[in-house]
Amino acid sequence: MFFDIARILEWKRPQVFILENVKNLISHDNGNTIRRIVKVLSEMNKNKDIRKFNFKIEQQNNKKITIEDIKENEEQVEDKFYFTKITSKEIEKLNKEISVKNDGIIKLFDIPKYLHNDNERQRRVYSVYGLAPTVLARTDSAKILVEKNGDHLIRKLTPLECFRLQGFDDEFFNNLKEAGLSDSQLYKQAGNAVTTSVITAISNKLKKILGE
Repeated sequence: MFFDIARILEWKRPQVFILENVKNLISHDNGNTIRRIVKVLSEMNKNKDIRKFNFKIEQQNNKKITIEDIKENEEQVEDKFYFTKITSKEIEKLNKEISVKNDGIIKLFDIPKYLHNDNERQRRVYSVYGLAPTVLARTDSAKILVEKNGDHLIRKLTPLECFRLQGFDDEFFNNLKEAGLSDSQLYKQAGNAVTTSVITAISNKLKKILGE
């Protein structure tokens, strides 16, 4: 896919573009993948600004890799075009303002052994002031267990909830549903999407810089 992107960039020659990937891109294939990407971009006569960008949102804390490129035909690229500061809201501080202040433990029921087996993650208790664990698409990952009428039920995130966590509005999701996409396709698309608030934050920063 990267080579298709490179072909489009070579044709369009945008002033700025952003590539995003997971942090493992740096170590993939012993670093050969990222070196190949850098080589291709270098052959396109571009200045690379490759750095880790850690953007926290409510549902996850995954490190991403962003590559922001600026045309090399600029006579001089000023320092302001390079990100020197990472800004993010700390969800821990926000939660302290909205969390219930009462201390105590409420026991609903014990998780049945057949559900968690030997996987201790299923019984882990996370801090209400911390970040939620990353939402996974795996069927063997931890679930949310709820009790209804004495029965133990597994509460899965709905496709709509997954799209909301990625920052998409309901209208966008409804258009996909009306197009006939199945739930499995929707889960996959939500999982592969880039969180919109991340792109908005980076784009606003670039827009501000370019306007100066």
